[in-house]
Amino acid sequence: MRKKPKKTAESPPSEKVPGKGRFFWWFLAFLPFACLVLAIVGYGVDIPYIDQWDQVPLLKKTFEGAFPFRDLWLPHNEHRIVFPQLIIIALAHLSFWNMYYEMAMTVIFASAFFFVLIFLFKRSMRSIGGGEAGWAVPIVSLIVFSLSQWESWSMGGQLAVFLGILAFSAAVAFLLTPVFRRRDFIFAGLSAVVSTFSFANGLLVWPIGLFVLFCKDKKRLNPSTVSWLLLSVIIVLAYFYGYSAQPGGPSAGNVFSQPGEYAEYVFKFLGGPLNNIGAAAAFSAGLAGAALFLSLIFILVRIKKIDFQVLLPYLALGFYSLGCAVISGAGRIGFGSDYALVSRYITFSSPLWISNVVFLAFFISGKQGSKAGKTISISILLAVVLLLLSNLRYGELFFNTRYVYLATARDEIFSEKNEDFLHLLHPSAAVVKEGLASLERYRLSVYRETGEPERRISEEERFERLKSRFGSGLRLNPYLDEVCARLGMIYLKRGSLKEGEFLWKKALEINPDYAAGYRNLILYYLYRGNTGEARVYAGKMRDRGLPVDPEILKAVENKGAP
Repeated sequence: MRKKPKKTAESPPSEKVPGKGRFFWWFLAFLPFACLVLAIVGYGVDIPYIDQWDQVPLLKKTFEGAFPFRDLWLPHNEHRIVFPQLIIIALAHLSFWNMYYEMAMTVIFASAFFFVLIFLFKRSMRSIGGGEAGWAVPIVSLIVFSLSQWESWSMGGQLAVFLGILAFSAAVAFLLTPVFRRRDFIFAGLSAVVSTFSFANGLLVWPIGLFVLFCKDKKRLNPSTVSWLLLSVIIVLAYFYGYSAQPGGPSAGNVFSQPGEYAEYVFKFLGGPLNNIGAAAAFSAGLAGAALFLSLIFILVRIKKIDFQVLLPYLALGFYSLGCAVISGAGRIGFGSDYALVSRYITFSSPLWISNVVFLAFFISGKQGSKAGKTISISILLAVVLLLLSNLRYGELFFNTRYVYLATARDEIFSEKNEDFLHLLHPSAAVVKEGLASLERYRLSVYRETGEPERRISEEERFERLKSRFGSGLRLNPYLDEVCARLGMIYLKRGSLKEGEFLWKKALEINPDYAAGYRNLILYYLYRGNTGEARVYAGKMRDRGLPVDPEILKAVENKGAP
């Protein structure tokens, strides 16, 4: 029987255990991505929404054979979204404007961003000799693919945001190539241009890129730094050439007149990935995240003696989030500091938390550092993960509410009995009507298969579709009560009484203390002459301790409408 060879100092380590560990961490990293795909399949709706209706005139010109360069260059709100609009045009011609194509492209850009982050992380871990720290990969995945960004996932046009942040991260990766060559500078410059002309926040790539080059070359000017500076000036001047601010928006002057509110906005913005439901919690998370970021930089450089250049990719990502918070606050503070809690902003604040996770990985995986320090770092990571998971759950619930609104509006946009369904898709019903005319002409979106796919759906089939959206998970989503109440009122105005009754009853199933639902049902039954049912729901209100309008009680007792 052959003896097993003894391990020596020169013997290569076994790959079996690391291989299994690597597979396990990548399996965990796949789960947030899989949940996102399932949510889009389940909750995505193939209908233009809000800003996407503003794309219809541009698409119309391209389907007429024109290529409107000037329209591509015009600002969209504060942004010049040249590259996203090119992609949207291409996808619209490929799919006859199927919204799922845009949602899929958003996921593709997010996935590419994730792999750029992992590439940078692996390179950094090798440089400090800290092992693989594969456990950090699923945490980064949880941040990148979180359903807390539900607005970005549910609106195809949001691919602009992920294209911009992908191009930003690619520019940083090229600038930090260990053996920096001319082609790396060219690719970095091209990535920076794409980021700039995908979303306004992409302008941050120029000062941050300059900082990266300056620090990379030991704070000396060299041809690459000078060239980047000149390119920055050219691109920024081009961006603002012929630029005009969006009329009617809030004034940036509020930054100086409301400094406290502005500071709250910035920190709420930064805390969004961990909690964008409660204003106080978001503020606390943002303040803690910024403090953690700055503290870890000091600790890693001064105490753990990690080369400053190893931290540069994550400094760039963190400064990107901080810059986005400062810029967004300047333009949106007029709406109040709670406006920072909108879920689509989480995409911009996520890089700060990704940097914090990587910095903690450096601290935990490094050979230096006290046991107490590593214990504290692990505790912070666990708290971050728990908050990310909690916020993800809220994101799934709100994604579900958006789905109910949009799916109902999609079924009803051709009813022509009530424009309130159109208002669910855009603040202006006229914009939707004009857009639908263009979509019908070129057989796009809801018209792409037969020319008028929904017009022939019977009222009964629409009602069955409505009921099917409230399945066994209904009670798990407490945010659907107001959705049901609003849709019920819209159906009542349209004269569809059974839909209204169904939705108001669902509102009470979701929230038995929802006073408006009881009131609507009582009035509905009084209107129908069914005083028995009206009396039942008035009794339920009293049983739950809810105040009942005296006029309604009088009407119930007198068997007449109030």
